[in-house]
Amino acid sequence: MFFIGIGAQKAATSWLAKMLDAHPELYVSPQKESDFFSKEQLYTMGFEKIYCKHFQFNTKKLKAGEISPSYLTSEQATKRIAKHYPKIKLFVVLRDPLERARSHIEHLKSIHILPSDVSLGQAIRIRPDIIENGLYGKHIQRYLRYFPREQVHVIWYNDIVTQPLQTVQSLYKYLGVRESYVPKALSVRHNTSVARRSPFYSMVNTAYKKHRRSWWGGLLVKCARLVGLRGRGVDVLLGLTSVRVRKYTFNNEEIKTLKSVYAHDKEVLREVLSVSALMW
Repeated sequence: MFFIGIGAQKAATSWLAKMLDAHPELYVSPQKESDFFSKEQLYTMGFEKIYCKHFQFNTKKLKAGEISPSYLTSEQATKRIAKHYPKIKLFVVLRDPLERARSHIEHLKSIHILPSDVSLGQAIRIRPDIIENGLYGKHIQRYLRYFPREQVHVIWYNDIVTQPLQTVQSLYKYLGVRESYVPKALSVRHNTSVARRSPFYSMVNTAYKKHRRSWWGGLLVKCARLVGLRGRGVDVLLGLTSVRVRKYTFNNEEIKTLKSVYAHDKEVLREVLSVSALMW
């Protein structure tokens, strides 16, 4: 095990997983978001039995890792990762917390967890993690109590949007692989939220979760990867039958409220990262 992406949610981690998986020296777990270290029921089932199986098809012994955005906000995940992998290379993508919250609400509406006419206040009452997932200062400060700063690579979401190649190659350099590599799908957007709005997504996802830990389920995933059926292809196929959802926006009062909520945490983040300004 060599690297773990710890978040944040709704900050292009699906795209980043594809860019890592494309590199010939890296192996990314076929299941993005294993959530092993953050979910009690998975962790108690055993490290060797559950977690190591995500990497059993890494036959070339490449530098391996995974991305699970749930790890950022989980204190248990922080402690468990430190216990099993004290020298691990961590990275995190940080997006404007207001934009992240907006995208999160939009996603929850698209999969019918939140009603279509939900207000910000209602959304937060139903799902407090909408706010919690954007408290980057709080969570990164906790990680830095367990890991030295040089083991936590910070990626700004705006850099992914404006300079994707430089951003990916900087991550390659951090991971110690050939940084000059240019992924073929660099400019392709991987929007898993679109795929999840497909009426077939629930059926496919349920089948996958049921069988992914069996030997033949893992073999099927490997075969699909070998013939080129990766995340982008699945996203496109499922997206063909997706349901269009109107873009969610905050009103001026809601923007003011969110800025107030995140004001202190932004100062904490600046301090723990030792930066004068944040990239949003």
